[in-house]
Amino acid sequence: MVAVVGPGQASAPLVLHAIVVLWAGLLSGVGFWLTLILHSGEDRVRAWRVAHGTLVTMATLMLVVSLILPRLSLTAAGSAVAAGALIVSAYGFVLALAVGALGGVRGLTAKPWGLNTLFFAAHVVGVVGAFVAAALLAWGAFVALHR
Repeated sequence: MVAVVGPGQASAPLVLHAIVVLWAGLLSGVGFWLTLILHSGEDRVRAWRVAHGTLVTMATLMLVVSLILPRLSLTAAGSAVAAGALIVSAYGFVLALAVGALGGVRGLTAKPWGLNTLFFAAHVVGVVGAFVAAALLAWGAFVALHR
């Protein structure tokens, strides 16, 4: 039996995962602080600053989307895909930014092969998920405005 999920029901998972991503962002703030007080070098400080700021912002975005999602003109499936894409995107960025900062790897290109490739793939997942979610949210807002 397949459960039918309404547009508003896609918001609950977004809130839960936003809180997890917020925690990742807050913990990245600890890494940022430690690199500052330990004078770990500009690259390490930058990596932790980007991880902290991006993940806290991503969590905030997820919370905002959870509030507006029920007001958009999306089908239940469209809402679920938008929410899922945003959740996948957020975890891609958690891996790419926070774990990358911890390992000292940026992952901006796939080479050199290895960990850098993994973090590059995580960036790609984050970006693709964000684009999918943004496209669906824009469509839902467009349709809602023209009803």
